[in-house]
Amino acid sequence: MLASVAKTTQRNSEDTEECKSKINLLEKQVGSLQKEKEDLKERLVVQERHKRNLNLRIKGKKEDVNENIRTDINLLCKVAPDLAENMEEAVDSVHRVGRKTENRHRQILVLFFKRTIRDDIWKKNKSSVVCREEGVRFAEDLTREGFMARQAMWPKIEQARKEGKAAGFRDPHGYINGKCIEVSPKGAG
Repeated sequence: MLASVAKTTQRNSEDTEECKSKINLLEKQVGSLQKEKEDLKERLVVQERHKRNLNLRIKGKKEDVNENIRTDINLLCKVAPDLAENMEEAVDSVHRVGRKTENRHRQILVLFFKRTIRDDIWKKNKSSVVCREEGVRFAEDLTREGFMARQAMWPKIEQARKEGKAAGFRDPHGYINGKCIEVSPKGAG
């Protein structure tokens, strides 16, 4: 009987050692998989940010019941008349974003083929009389991470502007007098 208990104890000890070695191997694999997951997540965020660099959002444009949203390209032509002849080829798609609600107008998302035309319209809309008259404004199409980063950096950018420094954003970074600043957004992670 004592020999049987010793044999069982020996077998349990061997099984425990085998389990420990398997657990150590699995811990290494999990660590490598977590690192790979974080790398893939970061690459996905970069790709999404790059893809959205071709988009502009139009805010404040009233919704009509039977509207043809594609005709909003005319607004882009008014903002940048010098680009009007190429606008039809430069715009890939135009659509409203979000659920339709009674008391709210949805934003319009414009996807451009050419970044240069998108950037020209972005620059010209800031001083556009047409935008002021129609009560619309353009906005960049930021990712959630980009939006949170801007929210976190905004106080520093605003303070720098009050001090007379050149300050602004270039997704996902902020710049003050040509120097890159980064602030980790609250709640990120």
